[in-house]
Amino acid sequence: MRIHRRFCPGITIVAVLFIPALVALGGEKSFVKRTDLKVRMSDGVTLAANLYLPKDGKKFATVLMRTPYDKNGMGWIAEPLAEAGYAVVTQDVRGQFASGAMFIPFIFEKKDGVETLNWVAKQPWCDGNIGMWGPSYLGYCALIVTPEGHPNLKAVVNVAGWGDTTAMTAPGGAMHLMVALPWTLSGQISGRRSGGINWDEAFRRTPVIEIPSSYGIDSAQWEGAVQLYNSPDAEGDMRISGRYDDIKIPTFHLAGWYDFVGPTTIDAFEGIDRASRKRNGVMHKLLVGPWLHGQIYNVSTKVGEKSFPSSINIGVDRLAEMSVQWFDQWLRGRETDIVKEKPVKLFVMGENKWKSFDEWPPHRTEFRPWYFASDKGANSVAGDGRLSGDKPTRSGEDRFVYDPMDPVPTTGGSNFHNFPKNNGIKDQREVEKRSDVLVYTTDVLEQDTTLIGPVKAVLFASTEGRHTDFTAKLVEVRSDGYAANIVDAIKRGPDAIDGKAVEKMTPGKVYRFTVDMDATAITIRKGHRLRVEISSSNFPKYTRNPNTGEGPEVAKRFKKVTQTIHHSPEFASHVVLPVLK
Repeated sequence: MRIHRRFCPGITIVAVLFIPALVALGGEKSFVKRTDLKVRMSDGVTLAANLYLPKDGKKFATVLMRTPYDKNGMGWIAEPLAEAGYAVVTQDVRGQFASGAMFIPFIFEKKDGVETLNWVAKQPWCDGNIGMWGPSYLGYCALIVTPEGHPNLKAVVNVAGWGDTTAMTAPGGAMHLMVALPWTLSGQISGRRSGGINWDEAFRRTPVIEIPSSYGIDSAQWEGAVQLYNSPDAEGDMRISGRYDDIKIPTFHLAGWYDFVGPTTIDAFEGIDRASRKRNGVMHKLLVGPWLHGQIYNVSTKVGEKSFPSSINIGVDRLAEMSVQWFDQWLRGRETDIVKEKPVKLFVMGENKWKSFDEWPPHRTEFRPWYFASDKGANSVAGDGRLSGDKPTRSGEDRFVYDPMDPVPTTGGSNFHNFPKNNGIKDQREVEKRSDVLVYTTDVLEQDTTLIGPVKAVLFASTEGRHTDFTAKLVEVRSDGYAANIVDAIKRGPDAIDGKAVEKMTPGKVYRFTVDMDATAITIRKGHRLRVEISSSNFPKYTRNPNTGEGPEVAKRFKKVTQTIHHSPEFASHVVLPVLK
């Protein structure tokens, strides 16, 4: 079997959700619940569904939720929507729980979603107006059908879901291993075996493609997903990017700055909203807090090692209230407060305040380059780099040795919530002591500086290897020295040359690596500093590049190489920061 260098997006399915426990509503319920619905697909497969049907009335606007995590666990949000007068359908996706066939992530969600919409629209209790609602994978199930123009689908609420599978599961082209392995194995191993897995050891097993079988697990999902990835037309059929102009219904997106799905949620909003504005179309909305994946449901204010004020709390009740308002506006035609607000609402860290804007990124954002330099010129080493707005006037190089067998350890960031101790904001000072991490730091800031928007690093780099990765991390250095991670990312292989990907690099040749980092909204206070860390690994968040030109998912042999970052008038490596004017 041929394995593509970028691992299959179908493998790295989004995490198991933080689903709140269902709280029983007091008194007699205003709806009835049916658990025996069977929805037959055109290929003969039957999908199971529950129905929450209000007692007062004959026809209702309807909300559809399609989940791989058990339809019976969706009462926490289905019940409040039913109490608000909506018929609610919760459905197990193909191959999960009570639904038939085999679950292969992503591939059937568009087809089955459209056919389920057809079924719902024909039911005697549906008035023809349907909304879709969902967090994480459920959000994907909702978004993937939006370009199809279904006549009865009128609105979507997407809570940390994504529209582009590759961008979510293989950001920068590198497989998100901390999501891929636990998620894929979670549905295929017993509690006893799962509890016995040492994840640190499992992440290091090679080759990556054989990790499940090394535990005696015959993973049909894993193998099927790899085959799917190698299908030439599969990826385009599992994403909405490229079809934003076809999405003509209102969409409401909620995301977190430290949610590993957050960047793709924001990208979905931005793409849909820009296409809508071009044609003076319907309104869309974005709400982003400082949350981890799933944190929007609870009242925790701690993100890694930092505690935020209680104003970040949304919780189940408020989430249900906002969802009802969105659907009331677009399914029932009722005027609600939610559309009177500005379409973009962001929690700005540092100031710790919610702020609203007319668009994303805000029109007052200016993307400014901050350049790398070193006092040691061509012989510099890690730790002494400078970051400034001045473009280099003389040549310089910074070198480090990247050893895939001793990778830079993942320390916080937007990671899978199965590993809560390695998630969110963490002190990076121990990481920065490593000889394979280059550090570039600004002078102390003389005034508050607010960054709102996407961050990227542009690296001019060379390697001894035949292929390699580069990583970048933006850090806030507080006055007491604490180095708090803001965003980070990886780029597997250099930018394309003349539109063609570079499969094998020429050792010593300078290539451009554009590392598209996550977005943020943060005010760096006067007296603090900004810092950029550059390396070639962030493990086990991302699979390790062996530097040999062999695919990281099939590699057994790893090569230690010297990496060079250039900063000169010709090769001016830099980071681009979104500064709010």
